[in-house]
Amino acid sequence: MRDRAESVLKLVSAVLVVFLLVQVTGFARRMNPLKRTTVPEPATWAPPGAGTNTAATATAGPPGMPPGMPMPGPRRGGRGPGGPGPALSPEVQARVDRVIQSEILGPIMRPPPMALLGIAGKDVLLRAPNGQSGLVREGGELGGVQLVRIGTNRVLVKENGEHKELMIFEGMGGVSLLPQGKEGTP
Repeated sequence: MRDRAESVLKLVSAVLVVFLLVQVTGFARRMNPLKRTTVPEPATWAPPGAGTNTAATATAGPPGMPPGMPMPGPRRGGRGPGGPGPALSPEVQARVDRVIQSEILGPIMRPPPMALLGIAGKDVLLRAPNGQSGLVREGGELGGVQLVRIGTNRVLVKENGEHKELMIFEGMGGVSLLPQGKEGTP
């Protein structure tokens, strides 16, 4: 009799385990893990002055720029993002310009001077006065500078109608390409 009660108990336990598994899998299928998740509306950019919320449009930037980031713009002489600021009196503007020129708040980025960086046969690696660098052939132009002639370690360039000689090694190799006579004229 005891064996019979044990086998019935095992059968009932197995049925309850199967029932419990069916209920748990059904519950898991019906459950949506993203049920309480909300997706915010995508941010839109409106040009300044559009709409009624002027504070929001004043800080809004172009598409792709995070909100609250300042608009890129000139940063010289009291002018901030978004355009020029209020007009300054000449005395105050002179003080602002003096502080800027002193570079006490940071260096002013200026392009390096015009230079001959290298000569490779018929090509020259040149840095123009505006900071642009590139490969130039005789007769070619880069950044407003025309390459007139190539020498051993020097080149003759024409900038604003004036001939100038650029050298790699100062005073070594080759003869001057500048026309003899008056310097700076052809």
